Amino acid sequence: LDLRDEIALVVAHPTSDAIVLTEGSAIAGFVICHCGAASEADTGMAYAKFAAARPGPNASRDFQRLLDAASDFAQRNGATKLNAGVNMGAMEAYRLMTASGFKSFLQGVAMHRPWIDIYDRRDVFALEDWR
Repeated sequence: LDLRDEIALVVAHPTSDAIVLTEGSAIAGFVICHCGAASEADTGMAYAKFAAARPGPNASRDFQRLLDAASDFAQRNGATKLNAGVNMGAMEAYRLMTASGFKSFLQGVAMHRPWIDIYDRRDVFALEDWR
């Protein structure tokens, strides 16, 4: 997964950003956020297009920090709502989002053949573009 081009486009947009969380000198996670006209967000809204927290014992804490950073980004840019997509296979991330006040408005199904855990696992703390 190479998001360099996506991040470069977001950073170049005046009301969009890539937010990186650090823990010492290591990256703990990041979130790509859009907001405003000519971005991928709807008018008056912010959109967390992709986010990931580093796997490990602090993943849930860092994912919550990413949600908080995205919410802060939305407020600072005058957005009245923050949208984000998560796979319900990433059950712990989904639970954190609902506990933070996110509400489901669209459901989809990701199917894998053969049926094996790939990236939609309960221990994955990530947001995805589900539009």
